[in-house]
Amino acid sequence: MNAPLHSLSMHANHMARHTDNERMQTILQYVGVGSVIMMGAAATVHLFRDLFKPAPEPYPRHKYREMMDELNDKGRGR
Repeated sequence: MNAPLHSLSMHANHMARHTDNERMQTILQYVGVGSVIMMGAAATVHLFRDLFKPAPEPYPRHKYREMMDELNDKGRGR
């Protein structure tokens, strides 16, 4: 079974409610809580990456230089 992390919590909780083994219920509840914690950590990492990532240049410098060189070459008749 290849369940994504966001559905792992729901599946673990469902399985914990429908098993008679108390130890298995505890393990499945830990799995559910752990998957929720991992989703929160991943969301936090993505948020910080988006907030603190430097803004891209509107037009990269090397492209600007290439464009200016081409314009200068055309102006000289090449």
